[in-house]
Amino acid sequence: ACLVFFKHRTTALVMASSRELSFCILLGSLLCYLLVFTFVVEPTAASCGFRRFVLGVPLSLCLSALLVKTNRISRVFNRAARVGRPPYISPEWQLLFVSMLVMVQVLIFIVWMLVETPEAKVDVSTANQKVQLLCADGKIGVGFTLGYNMILVLLC
Repeated sequence: ACLVFFKHRTTALVMASSRELSFCILLGSLLCYLLVFTFVVEPTAASCGFRRFVLGVPLSLCLSALLVKTNRISRVFNRAARVGRPPYISPEWQLLFVSMLVMVQVLIFIVWMLVETPEAKVDVSTANQKVQLLCADGKIGVGFTLGYNMILVLLC
């Protein structure tokens, strides 16, 4: 899909659909697929930290771009009766708004990394007599990460 979109990026249909925001959505979607691989690799401090990043930031990129795109369309059609172009509607402003919304998620990630450093821990289950190596992810950090994404969904 990315290759087709990139190949036809100069056509009227792609340009009318906010090309830059569509690229943000595609990039975020591709990065979301990395989450699967973080559950497959052996847990280490680095892979646990990367899992935390991929849990929130790519989805935040997709949702932020959707929110800005929806806001842009709403402002254009609500302003149809008035003359002139609505302010802050250029692609540069849209990318700035998306960047600001994603930076909130990045700040949540950074605070989460500082408060609870990522580590792999050994989990011994007595019920089924298994020993597993797991990432020690705190529920509060996951809650803030997913909670912010839920706020973006509700705003869309």
